[in-house]
Amino acid sequence: CVANARPLHEVETLWFKDNVPIEDTGIIYNIGWWNRTLVLLSVDSNYAGEYSCKIQMRTGGYNSKISRATLEVFELPYFAQQIQTEITTEYGTSIEIPCKARGIPQPRVKWFRDAEEIDLSSNQYWKNDENSLVIQRVNLNDSAVFQCHAYNEAGEKSSYNWIKVQSKFSI
Repeated sequence: CVANARPLHEVETLWFKDNVPIEDTGIIYNIGWWNRTLVLLSVDSNYAGEYSCKIQMRTGGYNSKISRATLEVFELPYFAQQIQTEITTEYGTSIEIPCKARGIPQPRVKWFRDAEEIDLSSNQYWKNDENSLVIQRVNLNDSAVFQCHAYNEAGEKSSYNWIKVQSKFSI
């Protein structure tokens, strides 16, 4: 936020976040050279919002000027639940493989079976509202590695589950 006037020591720069004085927001920051630079420290989603600087003369007599910038904070996808790396199930049962992906913006999720994207339009595989994969009537071909791939503008993350299907019949 750069402004020049004479005398320079009469120029006052005030910083705000969402129209609240920066010192009252609870965020961690530093003010740089001649109060012209705002440095945000330890940025997380709480820092998102509109930042503004107001320039005015300490002695008054001139209109103040305001400059604004909006900060969006993206957060890498992460999994809100511990992922089981190995699941054993019985032939013919139905199972649900969790994939509670979180992040900012909310991650999108794709599912893969042995590194090939799963067709979720079939009756055997579908994704529920929490992005968990539901497998209806598990068969022996479902003994495979299933991957939950979460991605957003900040990046991507994957988790893997090895499904072991046991036959009810012994030879």
